Amino acid sequence: FASVDVGTGQHLCQELLLGPSMRGRTRIVATQPNSGRLRQFDKILLLEEGRVMEAGTPEEVLATDAFARLQERDGKERAGDGPRRKTQDATWTFGAEAVAKVCEKKAGEKGTELREAEDQDHITWDTVKWWCRAAGYWNLVVFFSCIFVARGCDLYQTVVIATWINNKMEGDVNDRWYMLQIILRTLLSMSLHIFTMWAASQVAISASKTIHQTIVHTLLRAPIDRFFDKQP
Repeated sequence: FASVDVGTGQHLCQELLLGPSMRGRTRIVATQPNSGRLRQFDKILLLEEGRVMEAGTPEEVLATDAFARLQERDGKERAGDGPRRKTQDATWTFGAEAVAKVCEKKAGEKGTELREAEDQDHITWDTVKWWCRAAGYWNLVVFFSCIFVARGCDLYQTVVIATWINNKMEGDVNDRWYMLQIILRTLLSMSLHIFTMWAASQVAISASKTIHQTIVHTLLRAPIDRFFDKQP
């Protein structure tokens, strides 16, 4: 609950932990010393420096000195008066000066440079090749072939109409034959356009499916050593 706002934390507690989907199940929750939220649980284990200091019902644990000390220390840390907290790769303090120092330190890190490179709006040939593989070479061949044949069919239909008009100006022609040609070419063109849209949907679905699988695969294997310091 430390990384969400009050409303979201309340929703998670009421609708997820205490909601109907988890009803009848044993739930083990590690959370902050929030007395209002802790009163809704059946049993509380209070940990301090890796040791179980108190255990019992909410009423019993919340009335202990150990819980009072934990609340006092947590309040000081939130206010910025508590001790510094050491993480894996930096010493964090509370205040604008400490944040500025940490940002300056991380400015030259490889991870920051990678994020800046990802933010640049440009497309490389490697990106195009990857997308073509994701869409499927066969799907792309079918799609572009349909476009080429459909455009050829439309062009041939225009030639037939132009030829009909020229012959009509020179003398009598078999109008029925030209009408039949136009009707057949129109039906063929409509079929090709429909097939082209189907081929385009196959390209989009194949690419989207591969991109989705890649994103999920990357997210599930994203490092969590500095989870709040970078986006997967």
